[in-house]
Amino acid sequence: MVLLIIFCVITLFIFVNCSQSRIELNAEEFQKERNYSKEELLLFGDVAFPYNRIRKWNDDIKVEIVRTDRLNDALISEIDSIINILSPLIYPIKMYRVPEHGNLKVHRKVDSIPITTKDARGFCYVPPLIKTLSWDIKYAEVYDIWYSNVIFHEILHAIGLQHPSKEPPFYMRICSAYNFYSLDEVIFLLDNPLYISEEEKLIIKMLYSPHIKPGLKRQKFLQKMNLCDNDT
Repeated sequence: MVLLIIFCVITLFIFVNCSQSRIELNAEEFQKERNYSKEELLLFGDVAFPYNRIRKWNDDIKVEIVRTDRLNDALISEIDSIINILSPLIYPIKMYRVPEHGNLKVHRKVDSIPITTKDARGFCYVPPLIKTLSWDIKYAEVYDIWYSNVIFHEILHAIGLQHPSKEPPFYMRICSAYNFYSLDEVIFLLDNPLYISEEEKLIIKMLYSPHIKPGLKRQKFLQKMNLCDNDT
């Protein structure tokens, strides 16, 4: 019986994966949205395809802050500010805070996070395809172990972004690390802890374009946009 269940799950997994391999992109309609530059398209191809596939939400994102009784007003209002920043970028998907039964759970000021990576300050969990049988994101959890704005970085993972393979010449919150090029830049970012660059805003808007479907392959995107990628 157990073997039969495993066989059925694997068969369904393969079916879903193969069916979503045929997802197409209307490049002409997508390009009409803005007439994206080659640099913008390549940046999108670098950070918007975890596992070389698009993963995004098709349902409203209901943000639940876990154990608000342990948090001060500043830590709670910071989440509200992040929601306000992201909401217009992922439209028509709605993002709002709920007191319970959320599908994006935020854990702040935790003593530990559910990974073994040394010195990790944050963590994002999105159920893998083997559990969801869909490239749609329907549930996620993010963790912040310190009083820091790393939670914004983790929420960007939760909506479908990954670390870039190369550090861009401008600030991106989704970067795993960032080199500051001047004292003025450091001061600006310290004074604006929830700053998100225009380039990153654009990438999020691109991800939530109606022409970009969950399951779209990175290689297919690059081919449709007439971009050369030696890694695919």
